Amino acid sequence: MSTEKAPEPPKTEVPPPRKPGYTNPALQAMGIPRLRIPSRNWLIFWGVVGGLSGMYWYDRSERQKRRQYWKDQVSHIAQAPLGALELPRKVTVYLAPPPSDYLDITLTHFRQYIKPILVAAAVDYEVKTESKQGEIRNLVAEEIRNKRRKSLGLPTSEADPETRKDVLDKQIEQNLNRDQTGGIIIIGRGAYKEYLNGVQEGWLGPLEDPNPAPVAEKAQEKEISAPADKTVESLDDITSSSAEPIVADTFVADNVATSTESDAAAFDIAAEPTTAEPTTAEPTATEPIPAETTPASSNDDPTAFPDRKEDEAEVLGFEPDRTPQEEEEAKKRAEKPPVPKPYIVGLDKGVSAWSNETATPNEFALASEEEVSQPIGVMTHRHILGFLNMPIRVYRFFTRRRLADELGRSTAAVIFAATRPFDKATDPSLLIEEEQEDWPSKWKQKCVEKNSEWMWEFGVDERVADKLRVYTLDEANLKSNTNVEKKEE
Repeated sequence: MSTEKAPEPPKTEVPPPRKPGYTNPALQAMGIPRLRIPSRNWLIFWGVVGGLSGMYWYDRSERQKRRQYWKDQVSHIAQAPLGALELPRKVTVYLAPPPSDYLDITLTHFRQYIKPILVAAAVDYEVKTESKQGEIRNLVAEEIRNKRRKSLGLPTSEADPETRKDVLDKQIEQNLNRDQTGGIIIIGRGAYKEYLNGVQEGWLGPLEDPNPAPVAEKAQEKEISAPADKTVESLDDITSSSAEPIVADTFVADNVATSTESDAAAFDIAAEPTTAEPTTAEPTATEPIPAETTPASSNDDPTAFPDRKEDEAEVLGFEPDRTPQEEEEAKKRAEKPPVPKPYIVGLDKGVSAWSNETATPNEFALASEEEVSQPIGVMTHRHILGFLNMPIRVYRFFTRRRLADELGRSTAAVIFAATRPFDKATDPSLLIEEEQEDWPSKWKQKCVEKNSEWMWEFGVDERVADKLRVYTLDEANLKSNTNVEKKEE
């Protein structure tokens, strides 16, 4: 018998079992595959994306609702009739860039939260900004000093705009009637401090700079070092200044004034007219070329095209022949002059250092509250930087609806024009805890070392504080039948 085993049958591969999922004949007929629960990683991804998107959408919709709520509260002011010769109310907005950032941040803050409320109430506004610390203070103080000089009959530092207007413009302005309510809107702690310092400097400080000597010396040095420029008003000035024309009764022979002759002989021959045939002397290296002999078609002649460099710079956007040294000098000339120092000595050391030593000017004693300063409305602007502060920045990004509500309320208070007296105890310290704590620590340390204005010890003199007014919101002015009701959190 044979001991060989029978061959085994070939093994067939068994397909793996299908994963359990949602099966439906209708879905299969439509070509839709089985529906399964996503994996853990996909659930985490879509959960985070959906949660962040939902938070942003909710905050944005609530921000729009609250902005619309405050627009509806003040919109009835815009619907009031206005005559053809009447002008709406106008407020002045002072804003400054946040520390270690650009001015666009503050301008965007104004456009998103404050400007829509002003536009809804048909209130005109004028924005005044600064690029250096102290510009707002100097601007406010100089406006007040010019007002004082004008009342005393003294010349102002700037030309009076009334002198530039003709008779027709003056007649038109006499017939126009602008709403004199006015108002001041200040955005941020730095601009708020500079504005109040400017009011104190303008009313309580002297009319002239107590230390004008350094500025005069610098100006004198510039005048000595800079070449004297002559103003050219027409081509006749260029022609007349290029060279002196040859006198008609003066003739020079061809064989005179050579290098071998003496100066005295040349002078005698040139001074006495001769009977020789008149000829025109050729210009020498030391004699300027008369304008009449200049060919008009020469492209290299500077007298033919005196403004060629300016025209090329205007068309090209840069001067092609300018050297790097000239480029640096042009940039230095383009830079703004330094901000003048305060006229009150000791303003940087706090109100207690200079208040008792400053006399009260007669113009300030006679000025009313409206003349000292228009009512003030302070708007918060919290701006924080730094990687370690990222959790705070993310939280503020998703809760900007509260900022829209706060700024809408403050802007509505300015529009309704309800005021209260300036509180000497609490109003000077506004926004210190909210904003100054958000400023970069290194920036604050650097400002303290350089004695920058935003880090000065701040206070308001009692004489000025008694004549200041601050906007406050009167709840009686709010309407209860608005289309969008504000939600309280």
